[in-house]
Amino acid sequence: MSGENWIKVGPFPGSMYAEMVTEVLRNRKIPHRLSQDWLSGAYGAKGVSPIADQTYIFVPEDVLEAVNEIV
Repeated sequence: MSGENWIKVGPFPGSMYAEMVTEVLRNRKIPHRLSQDWLSGAYGAKGVSPIADQTYIFVPEDVLEAVNEIV
C-alpha cells in the first residue's frame, strides 16, 4: 500500500458479503485489500453477522468513486 492513499470502505455485513464484493473488484482489476477485525481473523470465523464479523475493504483513493458504485 505504499505511495498511495488507501481508504477504508465498510464495514460489510459479514466476510462472505465482503468476499463477493472483492470478487467484483478483482474482475474489474480494481486494487483492494480485505481486512477483518482481530477476533474473526484470529479464529477464522466466517458468517453474516456484523456483530461478530467486522470486515473492511481498503482501496486506493483514486478508485473510491467506482468502488462506491459497486457497493
